Amino acid sequence: MNFEIDQAAHAKLKANAAKQGKTIRALLTAYAKSLLADKKA
Repeated sequence: MNFEIDQAAHAKLKANAAKQGKTIRALLTAYAKSLLADKKA
């Protein structure tokens, strides 16, 4: 899946992911999975 975000948002995502020791991809994948898990309940 691809989508575009502005540079400022990308930088914030990258910094947040780095603080957690993850990549942006891993961070967003975990978030998407958590959304799907909430829907199952």
